[in-house]
Formats: sequence, structure tokens, C-alpha cells
Amino acid sequence: MNTKLTLLILMLIGFTLNGFAQGFGLNVNYNAAKLKVIYDGKVQPEEDFEHYNSLPGFGLALNYDIELSENLFGETGLSYQLKGIKEVVEDEGNNGSDLVLQTKINYLQIPLHLKYNFEIGDETYIFGFGGFDIAFALSGTYSNGDDSIDIKFGSSESDHYTSSDFGFTLGTGILYNNLEFRLGFSNGLSDIDPDKDDEAYNRVFFIGVGYRFNN
Repeated sequence: MNTKLTLLILMLIGFTLNGFAQGFGLNVNYNAAKLKVIYDGKVQPEEDFEHYNSLPGFGLALNYDIELSENLFGETGLSYQLKGIKEVVEDEGNNGSDLVLQTKINYLQIPLHLKYNFEIGDETYIFGFGGFDIAFALSGTYSNGDDSIDIKFGSSESDHYTSSDFGFTLGTGILYNNLEFRLGFSNGLSDIDPDKDDEAYNRVFFIGVGYRFNN
């Protein structure tokens, strides 16, 4: 991890710890991740025997709300998110079994969201949120059945994926007292495949639960 990124993380942690009065929160979510892959201008998969499935994973977010008006908040913080894809190739494994290929990328993510609360009852709110996300790859693996290799991050065509990602998130949720439920979808906007002839974009559907302090 480079020095600039480390300093940015420390600054955000410090800002978060000073933001208790604004609405500090901790969220855990389940991720169903995919990669939108484009080879030679064609969205994959192209063959009937190959299936791109959702990769199950999880995320852990430390966040806080900054009050902008009575019901409008800015939301930021730090989170860990697992993204990638699971591919199944039929009858290509040992003894004619399906071969499962998995790409797993661990990201440190910074949300820059807006959130609007609608009060529907005593200490009960429905909210919508959306905005941009900046993510930095921490590590990753590619597994081919029982074998796996570490993913190389960089901008050259010999690398597997770029080390950073940028995307857009939309979601909704319910806040009751201090307990929060949310679901949403994150759409990658930046191509994370360093090969100029191909493209790859992160896609994540998530559902989660959290606890907010000092709301």
C-alpha cells in the first residue's frame, strides 16, 4: 500500500472518529458480485456451456453521516468489499464434473454518497442513498479448480487488473431506532482490465444490516 493511500486512510479514520455526533455507523453486508466482461467488443459469455454466476462474498463498512439539512446527509467512511466473478464451465473438470473458476478481489472502498431520510413513524425512517465510490485493490486470487494464483495489479497488459476502481451506487433502506437494513446495487464505471482490447467492470448487488450510534 503506497504512502499517499495510507495517509488518506488515516485521515478518514480520524475524521470518522470525530464524527460520532453526526451519526456513526457500522454495517455488514452480503455481496453478490459479477464482472461485466467484454472481449473483442462482445459481452461474455458467448458459448452456451459457459455460465457467469454471482460470486458470494461480504463487506464490512465503517461510516458516518454528515447532516446537510433536516433530512439530507452526506455519507462517507471506509469499507472492505469482496468483488469478482464465478464462472462455471460444464463437463470440463475432473471426471467430467463442472469446472468452477473464481476471481476474487479484495477492495478498500471509500463511499461519497448522499442520503435522504423519510420519517414514516416513531423513530422509523425509509431512506434512499446514492453516489460515487472509489476503491483500491488490496489483494486478489484466481482459482481454477484446486489451483490458484495471486492476481497481479497494474496498468500494463501483463497485469491482470488495475489497482483502482471507480463506480456508482444506488440503494434504499429502513432505519428503526438504531438498527438499519439496506440493499442496493453498485455499478463500476471504470474499466479494470489493463488490456486495451478487452474490458471488465465490477457489478455488485448487496444487502446488509447495520447499527447507527447517536442518531
